[in-house]
Amino acid sequence: MNADSISLQGVTPLGTGTSRACYPHPNDPFLCIKIPLDDRTSQKRQSRELRYYKRLKRSKVSMRHISQYHGSIITDKGEGYVYDRIIDFDGVPSRDLNHHLQNEEGLQKILIHKINELGKTLESGEILFHDLNASNVFCQKIAENNYQLIIIDGLGDASFFKFIHYFKMIRKRTIRRRWKRVVNRFSRYYPWIKPGMIK
Repeated sequence: MNADSISLQGVTPLGTGTSRACYPHPNDPFLCIKIPLDDRTSQKRQSRELRYYKRLKRSKVSMRHISQYHGSIITDKGEGYVYDRIIDFDGVPSRDLNHHLQNEEGLQKILIHKINELGKTLESGEILFHDLNASNVFCQKIAENNYQLIIIDGLGDASFFKFIHYFKMIRKRTIRRRWKRVVNRFSRYYPWIKPGMIK
């Protein structure tokens, strides 16, 4: 192993998705390392996401709802990509939105407000997403009774037609249509979310 590389030997993944495994950074508790699975599709998805991160940075939109990217690193499991690890203000790792929607009845009103806030930020910032669900959004406790939703996966556009990046009207219409699908999914999986609660 290269002297400058990081060993993930014996490190338990935080989670494994369809295209990447995510590990806690062994040298920094506030970072994680995403390793694409060893196939062409996973590598392609990672490259597409990084291009979109750069596009967002250039556009100077608000990134407060997005896990920040900190560059690539060599590990003993291949090239990894370093992102924020979402941690609550008290040092406890944040849980995904799915966990809170299923288990935190006392937070329901707050969560609905935060989901609506996220939707407005995505639309106003014209931030594209393609695989947004409650497992790809983390609910970070930033103070007592104060939360922020952070997207950790599913950003960018996976469609073949790239003109969506260059035409504002098409982009806005696409974001509204995709957000409506997200809202419908919430209503289907969490029966306590009634029509009209999320817009």
